[in-house]
Amino acid sequence: MGNLKAIVIVLLVIAAIFLCVKLIPPFVGNYNLHSDTDNMVLQYTYAQGATADAIKADVIAKAKEHDITLTEDDVDVARTQVGVTIDVHYTVPVQVPGRVIPVKFDFSSGNKMITAK
Repeated sequence: MGNLKAIVIVLLVIAAIFLCVKLIPPFVGNYNLHSDTDNMVLQYTYAQGATADAIKADVIAKAKEHDITLTEDDVDVARTQVGVTIDVHYTVPVQVPGRVIPVKFDFSSGNKMITAK
């Protein structure tokens, strides 16, 4: 009975490690992309020449750096006179034996000028 418990525990630990190896990279990529978009929002708030399409293209390019595939439909950019807001919505398919787990990510980054009321 003791050997059976040990085998079950080892199998559970191996399964947990396997799931972590599969699931952690998409979350790390999302964290890095969110951090980058936070920085981009700060910069583009004061860059008056930047259009919403240029900001969207920059977000998609940053996502590629983190191995995230985004389309133009996944990124919403709202540019006003006093600020910028970037909304990103995407799904990453994670392959595990026997199925594909869709992991959904949604985040928003926004900033207003200091002088905005």
